[in-house]
Amino acid sequence: MLKKATINIALSIQGPILCKAIASSSWGIDATFDRNYKGIPYIDRSHIKGKLKEALKELGANTDDINNWLGKKGSDGGMLIISDFYFEHCPRAVRYDNKLTRTKMDRERGVVDDTALLYMENAFPLKDMPYKWNGCIEFIADDATIGTIYTEVVAGLKWITAVGAEKSVGFGKIVSIEAKEPDKQDLNLPVSLPEVNPSEEWFTVTIKAEEPILIGGVQRAANYRESESIIPGGMIKGTLAATLNMLCGVDNPVSTSINENNGKVSAHYKALAKHFSNIRFTHAFPTTDSTRPVVIPYSAVAEGNNFYDAALDDDVKLVNGKAPVFQTDWKEYPHYFGWAYPRYIAKTRTGIDENLRRAEDNMMFTYQYVCPVDGDDNKIIWRGLIRLPEEDRASLHAELLDVIPRITRMGKRRSKVKVSIAPGKCSNAEPENDPIAGNGDIIISLQSDALMVNPDDMPKKQQTAEKLRDLYKQYWGGASGKSMEMVRFFAHQKLLGGYLVKRHDGKYYPFYLTGAGSVFVLKISNKETALRKIEEWKTKGLPAPDWVKIKYRETGKELWQTCPFFPENGYGEVMVNLRWHFDNRIENAGGAK
Repeated sequence: MLKKATINIALSIQGPILCKAIASSSWGIDATFDRNYKGIPYIDRSHIKGKLKEALKELGANTDDINNWLGKKGSDGGMLIISDFYFEHCPRAVRYDNKLTRTKMDRERGVVDDTALLYMENAFPLKDMPYKWNGCIEFIADDATIGTIYTEVVAGLKWITAVGAEKSVGFGKIVSIEAKEPDKQDLNLPVSLPEVNPSEEWFTVTIKAEEPILIGGVQRAANYRESESIIPGGMIKGTLAATLNMLCGVDNPVSTSINENNGKVSAHYKALAKHFSNIRFTHAFPTTDSTRPVVIPYSAVAEGNNFYDAALDDDVKLVNGKAPVFQTDWKEYPHYFGWAYPRYIAKTRTGIDENLRRAEDNMMFTYQYVCPVDGDDNKIIWRGLIRLPEEDRASLHAELLDVIPRITRMGKRRSKVKVSIAPGKCSNAEPENDPIAGNGDIIISLQSDALMVNPDDMPKKQQTAEKLRDLYKQYWGGASGKSMEMVRFFAHQKLLGGYLVKRHDGKYYPFYLTGAGSVFVLKISNKETALRKIEEWKTKGLPAPDWVKIKYRETGKELWQTCPFFPENGYGEVMVNLRWHFDNRIENAGGAK
């Protein structure tokens, strides 16, 4: 029987100790102790993980076991989840007189080498009693495996002699290791499920991060990844899949699909195994209140500190006698749409050469993380939606209620989170009007990126606004069953892909998406069909064009495995006729003067 095990660990470390931050936090100090987003010094989990892996190799542990427990080189995987380590008392802030110095000598002259005087923060100075740093290791395994891991891990930790920087001159010496016997908890996987409302279709998912989290990210340079602030539906779905596999004892939990062929998951979560790919997870947006944010429409314009909307205007108009400023040129954003703006921190890591015991050449890289607070330290939560397919809806409801709260880690850093769901949709920060409003215009506002235009239809010589208009008209004509025609649009595009972009003979071939916030104004020609299509879009997301099903199909794979940008992963979400478009039309809001 599988159990969740927690090994609580205390490292007694003799001062001085220095775990370097990526930048100095005080004038006159070259190297300061690393601190988290709350300003508390800590020893990063990746450092402990690296030292433990190194120790286990030196002790002759089985290589397959090491890779299974701690992940292969360059991976954040592995069944063991190691926490950051904290000292029980936070030292006072760094001061210039609370420092140590190091120098490098010029051997020929016998004096200090030029520019080789280093001032280091002495937050944990030498004293009689060592500093006790507390952390833990969590994992899921059976009793026998728990015992084996505990024995091996404790031996590995005791083999480590020092942590942090400047170990060669005596910094960070480990005096003793205290590792308590594993605290074991039964997983209590469901045998029978509770009675639930069989007609419940929508749920609100709430994610509370307890530490900084790396969400997807944009590769700005070869060694720098910038985190997003929105948690994609695919990331939530993937985390749920990995959690299901870990709970049920599946090997390779991160890469094993959830389907009816996954016997271990089917034994406990039959409905989820059967319908997992058909469950729709929307993106989760950051907020500080009880509503879900709405993506700012690209039809919004600014004049000074005032904001208006141009979706219903045939031609660009002056706003208070001035040219309107569109979103790409904004310096400030309106507060109406409910967004929280998280703080960010950067974390630099480096690969270690196992033979030389120093940083590997060309192996330093930096990740940016999203903090669970904004610039004023207000707590941020992420809100998204889950929609269940019609078949087995009651069983899916009951199983999700059981498994969703079991998600405890998310993101590349496997950051600690708390996840919950509640029946129904939470309210949006901006409401929608009736689907058919005013003179029959339908205003579609994308809440997430969507596949709409085939990049093969836009060769270089045809990349014009007119060509793009024609392609968007073609998409909306097909998606609406010819019940609507596009009359104008405010859109932007992006290229995305990751590892999938090189699936065609190793050549770079990214996905071409229409970006969230894009606005499309449609004119109705067949009201009955149009209303039905609008309801489908709001319920199921925008449909993928037929060319997607041909272009990205690969033999032996399901389409979602070769193209992740489908509604079930959060893409193609729309809102229809946001009240903002009508209430803030330039004439209605007093901007046409």
